[in-house]
Amino acid sequence: MVKSSTVTVVVSKINTSLSISLSKTSGAPLDWIKITGKLTRDDTGAGLGGKTVTLWVNGIKKKSTTTSSDGSYKFEWKCPEEGRYDIYTHFDGDATFWPCDSPLRTFTASKLSTSITINVSPTRGDAPLKVRITGKIIGEDKPIQVPIHLYINGEKVAETTSASDGSYSFTHTFKTPGRFDIYTEFKGNVRYRGCEAWPW
Repeated sequence: MVKSSTVTVVVSKINTSLSISLSKTSGAPLDWIKITGKLTRDDTGAGLGGKTVTLWVNGIKKKSTTTSSDGSYKFEWKCPEEGRYDIYTHFDGDATFWPCDSPLRTFTASKLSTSITINVSPTRGDAPLKVRITGKIIGEDKPIQVPIHLYINGEKVAETTSASDGSYSFTHTFKTPGRFDIYTEFKGNVRYRGCEAWPW
């Protein structure tokens, strides 16, 4: 009996590709970013559904999701603080398909500027003199509710939180004669830069 020669059959895994798109590439801390894309097989271009895709930000794995039937995926990510963030997505591969990474995308977050006003009334009088200090703070995008500090001669004497329209007020009684320098300050936070207001 004569045997046939041996024939080797090689079945290779299929290459894959991931696309990625950011809803915006710049903004402020605490902004939400939508990250979308599609996982496809390279031989036909068809989408791969039911596959796990992971989101990576600055080299740290953040989230995982499963692709829809057409291979598309979506993430929402909240920027934690000011800085530059390199973002990409990854498919680990499986028994049939090779792993792949999406192209790298960058999101840059910068704190928003702020401005604050101050009004002092009255500015002259006999001791004891009751003075009302009012003003308004505006963020780059809208009025903001934040802590406002009152300083007299460089010393913090009071703190309040601005209202929803950005307004704030203090009342202070000067019990002795003298010259007093007054200003208000917002020290800033993760989203907004700080600012000061002087009454001149």
